Amino acid sequence: IRDAAPEELSHGHVHGPGGHHH
Repeated sequence: IRDAAPEELSHGHVHGPGGHHH
């Protein structure tokens, strides 16, 4: 889990290689 980047905020949430992060 880490701070969301602007593009992540625009998506609401992102499922990345490390799993689900906000």
